[in-house]
Amino acid sequence: MWLTGHAHAAEAVKMGLRHGFRVLYHCTYADAEAIDLLEAKKDEIFVAPTIGIVQATLDATPPPHLICAT
Repeated sequence: MWLTGHAHAAEAVKMGLRHGFRVLYHCTYADAEAIDLLEAKKDEIFVAPTIGIVQATLDATPPPHLICAT
Protein backbone atom coordinates (compact mmCIF):
# COMPACT_ATOMS: atom_id res chain seq x y z
CA MET A 1 0.00 0.00 0.00
CA TRP A 2 1.33 3.43 -0.92
CA LEU A 3 1.01 6.13 1.71
CA THR A 4 0.81 9.74 0.56
CA GLY A 5 0.94 12.90 2.62
CA HIS A 6 0.70 16.66 2.43
CA ALA A 7 3.78 17.83 4.33
CA HIS A 8 4.62 21.52 4.64
CA ALA A 9 6.69 21.67 7.84
CA ALA A 10 10.20 20.21 7.95
CA GLU A 11 9.21 17.85 10.77
CA ALA A 12 6.22 16.62 8.74
CA VAL A 13 8.54 15.77 5.84
CA LYS A 14 10.86 13.88 8.19
CA MET A 15 7.93 12.06 9.79
CA GLY A 16 6.64 10.97 6.38
CA LEU A 17 10.06 9.63 5.46
CA ARG A 18 10.48 7.80 8.78
CA HIS A 19 7.10 6.11 8.38
CA GLY A 20 7.55 4.94 4.81
CA PHE A 21 5.37 7.36 2.86
CA ARG A 22 5.93 6.90 -0.88
CA VAL A 23 4.54 10.27 -2.02
CA LEU A 24 4.93 13.62 -0.27
CA TYR A 25 3.24 16.74 -1.55
CA HIS A 26 4.54 20.27 -0.94
CA CYS A 27 7.61 19.96 1.36
CA THR A 28 7.36 23.75 1.53
CA TYR A 29 9.54 24.35 4.58
CA ALA A 30 11.92 21.38 4.33
CA ASP A 31 15.12 22.20 6.19
CA ALA A 32 18.62 20.92 5.33
CA GLU A 33 18.10 17.70 7.30
CA ALA A 34 14.77 16.97 5.57
CA ILE A 35 16.33 17.61 2.16
CA ASP A 36 19.21 15.27 2.98
CA LEU A 37 16.70 12.57 4.01
CA LEU A 38 14.70 13.12 0.82
CA GLU A 39 17.87 12.78 -1.23
CA ALA A 40 18.83 9.57 0.57
CA LYS A 41 15.45 8.06 -0.38
CA LYS A 42 15.23 9.56 -3.88
CA ASP A 43 14.67 6.13 -5.45
CA GLU A 44 11.88 5.26 -3.00
CA ILE A 45 9.78 8.43 -2.86
CA PHE A 46 7.98 10.78 -5.22
CA VAL A 47 7.93 14.44 -4.20
CA ALA A 48 5.35 16.77 -5.71
CA PRO A 49 6.36 20.31 -4.72
CA THR A 50 3.84 23.12 -4.98
CA ILE A 51 5.73 26.08 -6.29
CA GLY A 52 4.05 29.32 -5.28
CA ILE A 53 1.63 27.96 -2.65
CA VAL A 54 2.91 30.40 -0.02
CA GLN A 55 2.47 33.38 -2.33
CA ALA A 56 -0.98 32.19 -3.43
CA THR A 57 -2.01 31.91 0.22
CA LEU A 58 -0.75 35.42 0.94
CA ASP A 59 -2.57 36.80 -2.11
CA ALA A 60 -5.91 35.15 -1.24
CA THR A 61 -8.75 37.47 -0.22
CA PRO A 62 -9.66 36.76 2.50
CA PRO A 63 -6.60 34.78 3.54
CA PRO A 64 -7.39 31.13 4.26
CA HIS A 65 -7.90 30.09 7.87
CA LEU A 66 -8.80 33.59 9.01
CA ILE A 67 -12.23 34.53 10.25
CA CYS A 68 -13.14 38.00 9.11
CA ALA A 69 -15.63 39.89 11.27
CA THR A 70 -18.02 42.13 9.39
